[in-house]
Amino acid sequence: MPTLAEALGHGTDARLLILSADLAGSTHAATTAGITALREGLATTVTLMMPGPWARYAAERFVAAPDLEVGIHLTLNTELDDFRRAPLTLASSLLDADGASLAPPPTCGSTPISTTLPC
Repeated sequence: MPTLAEALGHGTDARLLILSADLAGSTHAATTAGITALREGLATTVTLMMPGPWARYAAERFVAAPDLEVGIHLTLNTELDDFRRAPLTLASSLLDADGASLAPPPTCGSTPISTTLPC
Protein backbone atom coordinates (compact mmCIF):
# COMPACT_ATOMS: atom_id res chain seq x y z
CA MET A 1 0.00 0.00 0.00
CA PRO A 2 1.47 3.41 -0.92
CA THR A 3 2.18 6.02 1.71
CA LEU A 4 0.18 9.25 1.71
CA ALA A 5 3.19 11.03 0.22
CA GLU A 6 3.32 8.50 -2.64
CA ALA A 7 -0.43 8.75 -3.20
CA LEU A 8 0.03 12.50 -3.58
CA GLY A 9 2.79 12.00 -6.14
CA HIS A 10 5.82 12.42 -3.88
CA GLY A 11 8.61 10.06 -2.87
CA THR A 12 8.26 7.51 -0.08
CA ASP A 13 10.38 9.54 2.35
CA ALA A 14 9.00 12.97 1.41
CA ARG A 15 7.82 15.13 4.27
CA LEU A 16 4.67 17.06 3.48
CA LEU A 17 3.02 19.99 5.18
CA ILE A 18 -0.71 20.22 4.61
CA LEU A 19 -2.18 23.56 5.69
CA SER A 20 -5.94 23.56 5.98
CA ALA A 21 -8.04 26.71 6.04
CA ASP A 22 -10.57 25.50 8.58
CA LEU A 23 -14.13 26.61 9.29
CA ALA A 24 -15.26 27.77 5.84
CA GLY A 25 -19.01 28.03 6.09
CA SER A 26 -18.92 29.25 9.68
CA THR A 27 -18.86 32.93 8.67
CA HIS A 28 -18.62 34.93 5.47
CA ALA A 29 -15.14 36.10 6.49
CA ALA A 30 -13.86 32.57 7.21
CA THR A 31 -15.21 31.37 3.87
CA THR A 32 -13.68 34.22 1.89
CA ALA A 33 -10.38 33.92 3.77
CA GLY A 34 -10.23 30.16 3.14
CA ILE A 35 -10.78 30.56 -0.59
CA THR A 36 -8.24 33.39 -0.74
CA ALA A 37 -5.68 31.32 1.19
CA LEU A 38 -6.07 28.49 -1.32
CA ARG A 39 -5.89 30.75 -4.34
CA GLU A 40 -2.76 32.51 -3.05
CA GLY A 41 -1.01 29.29 -2.00
CA LEU A 42 -1.16 29.95 1.74
CA ALA A 43 -3.22 26.80 2.34
CA THR A 44 -3.40 23.49 0.53
CA THR A 45 -6.97 22.57 1.49
CA VAL A 46 -10.06 24.07 3.04
CA THR A 47 -12.68 22.48 5.27
CA LEU A 48 -16.38 23.26 4.99
CA MET A 49 -18.00 23.34 8.42
CA MET A 50 -21.35 21.57 8.42
CA PRO A 51 -23.75 22.79 9.61
CA GLY A 52 -22.43 26.33 9.44
CA PRO A 53 -24.55 29.44 8.93
CA TRP A 54 -22.59 30.21 5.73
CA ALA A 55 -22.24 26.59 4.56
CA ARG A 56 -24.59 26.99 1.58
CA TYR A 57 -22.73 30.11 0.44
CA ALA A 58 -19.39 28.30 0.79
CA ALA A 59 -20.64 25.17 -0.99
CA GLU A 60 -21.81 27.26 -3.95
CA ARG A 61 -18.33 28.79 -4.26
CA PHE A 62 -16.65 25.39 -4.01
CA VAL A 63 -18.90 23.84 -6.66
CA ALA A 64 -17.98 26.72 -8.96
CA ALA A 65 -14.27 26.07 -8.33
CA PRO A 66 -13.67 22.31 -8.79
CA ASP A 67 -9.89 22.84 -8.69
CA LEU A 68 -10.04 23.58 -4.93
CA GLU A 69 -9.30 20.80 -2.42
CA VAL A 70 -12.27 20.80 -0.02
CA GLY A 71 -12.96 18.58 2.96
CA ILE A 72 -15.86 18.44 5.41
CA HIS A 73 -15.68 19.55 9.04
CA LEU A 74 -18.73 17.86 10.54
CA THR A 75 -19.78 19.28 13.89
CA LEU A 76 -22.16 17.68 16.35
CA ASN A 77 -21.93 20.32 19.05
CA THR A 78 -21.35 24.04 19.48
CA GLU A 79 -17.82 24.82 20.62
CA LEU A 80 -18.21 28.56 21.20
CA ASP A 81 -20.79 30.03 23.59
CA ASP A 82 -21.33 33.14 21.45
CA PHE A 83 -21.48 31.27 18.14
CA ARG A 84 -24.36 28.84 18.37
CA ARG A 85 -26.13 27.16 15.48
CA ALA A 86 -28.77 24.61 14.68
CA PRO A 87 -27.69 20.96 14.46
CA LEU A 88 -27.94 18.74 11.38
CA THR A 89 -31.04 17.10 12.83
CA LEU A 90 -33.65 18.12 15.34
CA ALA A 91 -33.05 15.01 17.45
CA SER A 92 -33.74 16.08 21.03
CA SER A 93 -30.55 14.40 22.24
CA LEU A 94 -28.50 16.92 20.20
CA LEU A 95 -30.39 20.05 21.34
CA ASP A 96 -29.95 22.28 24.35
CA ALA A 97 -32.87 24.04 26.06
CA ASP A 98 -32.77 26.85 23.46
CA GLY A 99 -32.88 24.46 20.48
CA ALA A 100 -29.23 25.00 19.52
CA SER A 101 -26.49 22.38 19.26
CA LEU A 102 -25.21 21.14 22.57
CA ALA A 103 -22.02 22.57 23.99
CA PRO A 104 -19.15 20.08 24.18
CA PRO A 105 -18.54 18.40 27.54
CA PRO A 106 -16.22 20.30 29.88
CA THR A 107 -12.56 19.32 29.83
CA CYS A 108 -9.55 19.58 32.07
CA GLY A 109 -6.74 20.26 29.61
CA SER A 110 -7.42 17.74 26.86
CA THR A 111 -9.10 15.19 29.15
CA PRO A 112 -12.93 15.16 29.35
CA ILE A 113 -14.16 15.73 32.88
CA SER A 114 -16.28 12.91 34.27
CA THR A 115 -18.14 12.68 37.54
CA THR A 116 -15.61 10.15 38.86
CA LEU A 117 -12.38 11.90 37.87
CA PRO A 118 -11.77 15.26 39.59
CA CYS A 119 -9.81 17.88 37.67
